[in-house]
This record gives sequence, structure tokens and C-alpha cells, in this order.
Amino acid sequence: MVSSTLQTKSTKETKEKSEKGKYGVFAILFFTNILNYVDRYTMAGVLTGIQNDFGINDAGGGLLQTIFITALAIGSPLFGYLGDRYNRKLLIVVGLLIWTGSVFGSSFIPDTSFVAFMIMRGLFGFGQAAYVTISPSLIADAF
Repeated sequence: MVSSTLQTKSTKETKEKSEKGKYGVFAILFFTNILNYVDRYTMAGVLTGIQNDFGINDAGGGLLQTIFITALAIGSPLFGYLGDRYNRKLLIVVGLLIWTGSVFGSSFIPDTSFVAFMIMRGLFGFGQAAYVTISPSLIADAF
């Protein structure tokens, strides 16, 4: 009798923790998605300044977005494949580290090194690919 009461109480506590956990995962992924789009579309608002700093024309500005999209397109199936076979949370953390590292690193690039800025933009797209590809499956797993 006592053991069944303990099991029922333990099951109820586990279910409550599970409910809180899945909404916590959702909230984290929700706010990360907001940052995803803020980071992604900030380029459009500051493109003129970037062009002035690096001394590039419109084609060079367009190349930055092309590099981002290409890296995102290459990284998405790769992270999708890895996300089906390995720890998804770890892969998202790796992607977020690449993403935030590239954004942080971009702020230290001298205006004489447009190539380095393009590389950082590519890493940015590759890092976002992890989040974009894996987060929907984490939400599906939670709910």
C-alpha cells in the first residue's frame, strides 16, 4: 500500500516537472527564434554602413547575403542528418556557439578585410542552420 502511494506521488511529480520542462524548452526556442530573425535581417538595415566601411559596391553587399544563404542551405541538411542520429540539444548548442561566435567575431574585423567578414557571414549562416533545422523536432518531441 505504501509503495503504490509513493509510486503515484513520484509519477505525479515527474509529470509536473515534465510539463514545466517542455514549456521551458518552448520558451527558450521561441526567444532564440526571435534573435535568429533579428540577427538575420539586421544586415538589411546596416548594409549601407557596411558598404561604406569596407568600400564595396552593391554587388559586394549582395554577396554577403548570398554567402549567408548558401551556408544555411549547406548546413541545413547536414544538421538535419546529424540531428536524427545524435544528441539534438548538443547540436543546437554547437550551432549557437558558431552563430554567436561569428557575430561576435564580426565586430572585430578591420575594415580592410572584407574576405574575413564574408567568412564570418558564412559561419553565421552555418550556425543558424543547426537551430533552424533541429528546433522544430525538439518542439515536436516535447509536445
